[in-house]
Amino acid sequence: MNLIKNFLIRKMNSAFEDSYRQINKEIIAHLKGKKSRIKILDIGCADFVATKQYLKNVDNYELHAFDHFDSVNDKSVVYQKVDLETEKFPVKDNLFDVVIAGQVIEHILNKDRFLEECYRVLKKGGLFVCATENIASFDNIVSLLFGQEPLSQQTGSKFVTNSCLSPHFMTNVTNPDGNRYNHKNVCSYYGLQRLFKVNGFKKYRIISMGNIGKIFEKIFKIYNRIIVVFGVK
Repeated sequence: MNLIKNFLIRKMNSAFEDSYRQINKEIIAHLKGKKSRIKILDIGCADFVATKQYLKNVDNYELHAFDHFDSVNDKSVVYQKVDLETEKFPVKDNLFDVVIAGQVIEHILNKDRFLEECYRVLKKGGLFVCATENIASFDNIVSLLFGQEPLSQQTGSKFVTNSCLSPHFMTNVTNPDGNRYNHKNVCSYYGLQRLFKVNGFKKYRIISMGNIGKIFEKIFKIYNRIIVVFGVK
């Protein structure tokens, strides 16, 4: 069991790193040739560790960020505290060249409202990046075969109770709000694609990464660990 668990953890970490690199590559390609200062919104910025990888080698931008924290100790960021589940984004329409929601939508129950807001604040021709875990990924399927809950699903508010294959299995949930900010429901490859289609994005492309091996990753895209949708308004 430990061998399976350690293997899955390595594959999870590798999938996240691959997604960071691909998102960075897509953002750079989208912004190529733009000379004016661009505005970027990072939704669910947390500690900006992922943000730095998304925006590596991206120049001449103004970074805005939303999250549930009271404040962010970074004067280079225009930060606003927002309840992403219920609040309208506190900015005007058609403001941002790039909107990034990395590992956020799985925390949101009302995904339609969330995507509508992302679409609203994006400029015409702007790029929206949405990355999330895949409820139908190979490791979630393995977890189900062992009679456990999917690794990507979080149900307990006191302890991580979902799966014995989880790297955090039966550890305390230290957040004082319990599972308020944990995964509420997780999309599949096709489910996320349909959400984009019905919420304004006529132009979008979906990719995925992270599987048992690179051959499986290419052949069985719908079972990969991470899914990323690039939408253009």
